[in-house]
Amino acid sequence: MFRAHGERYIQAYKPHQRAIAFIRSVRLCRTPGLGRIVYTCKGCGEQVTIYKSCGNSQCPVCQSIKREQWADALQGKLLRIPYVHLVFTMPHQLNGLARSNKSAVYSILMRAAWKTVQAQMKDKTVLPGMTAVLHTFGSDMKYHVHVHALVTFGGLEPSGKWVYPTHRYWIASFRKMCGTFKAISLQLIRKDIAQKKITSQQGNEDLLHEVGKIRWVVHSTRATTQTDVLKSYLARYINRIAISNNRLKYLAQTDEVAILYNDYRNQQNECAAPKAIKHLDPLTAIHQIIQHVLPRHFQKSRHYGLHHTCTLIRNQAEEAIKAHPATVRTALQIITALLKRELYQCDYCQGQSFIKTEYPPDRIYLGQYLAPGTERAPPTSWRRPVHQRADRSTTAYPSFA
Repeated sequence: MFRAHGERYIQAYKPHQRAIAFIRSVRLCRTPGLGRIVYTCKGCGEQVTIYKSCGNSQCPVCQSIKREQWADALQGKLLRIPYVHLVFTMPHQLNGLARSNKSAVYSILMRAAWKTVQAQMKDKTVLPGMTAVLHTFGSDMKYHVHVHALVTFGGLEPSGKWVYPTHRYWIASFRKMCGTFKAISLQLIRKDIAQKKITSQQGNEDLLHEVGKIRWVVHSTRATTQTDVLKSYLARYINRIAISNNRLKYLAQTDEVAILYNDYRNQQNECAAPKAIKHLDPLTAIHQIIQHVLPRHFQKSRHYGLHHTCTLIRNQAEEAIKAHPATVRTALQIITALLKRELYQCDYCQGQSFIKTEYPPDRIYLGQYLAPGTERAPPTSWRRPVHQRADRSTTAYPSFA
């Protein structure tokens, strides 16, 4: 899809530079255009070719190992106490404000989520822990900004004693959480508008007044001690990009895209959401993916309180609630876990000795998918004025060699 329609999308929609880099990275990911590594079995001479990945943080193809590494790092932060899973959702009325001020609004949403959790502690000296991951998409790739958070059920006193909430299963009541989250978010948005961190437009105050009358939803699950399930859920489902290859199908014959998504509107009580298929034009599908590309240097995964690296009070916790993190796995162990198989063996002779040969990018392949006219213009610092370069036969141009 990106190879066939990427350049046409760039010319039609004029996206920002980070989106262009994403399009041009994904279309070459794991192809000869980025080079390849060939492993030759020493026993029988059988060859296996592995194409290199683009490494783009938004790429749906090559982020599996990073998710596993993120899960390993999270394991060292979790405590041996119950956790709750919270989802903080921004009203859709603020989508326009978020699109034009992505970095500021996304950061406000994550900070408001943490301040909401802190506000539920009756004693302000009690420190909870939270790991939050930002999502800007729903299952059908529509713009749906929300934050998934893994929150400790209670907090730690300065003395090292753990304090549980008064509720048996919840940090606080649903209404209280929603009201606190709305009040804090609106306060932070107005503060950033006053400091010109958010572009001030006519009608912003009316918009904030409107969303102040509706409920901001904070979904909460019951407290559970099955942190392995929550960690796996955070790493594999939450810490991901908008869509994966197994949910998107490009039909080249009909020139359309089919997206598999969860149909939550027709979901029955206590049942998994049924699957549905949505058909889109290729340019529309690319645009729905591009709108979820995060701003440069934005950290979509953040740790607060007891989960933060610089929290010193964590060392004073009782030994009964401290976790004993497993040793961080090596890259080979992670690959083994992903492939669900042991150390790689030759499929023909089961040999484990290989000769590794690395090949550079295939220029012929690049020429097939880099449309003419997409090269960057020369730097303006050395380009001559038009009247001085009319006779190109006598004008000397710098070399790119």
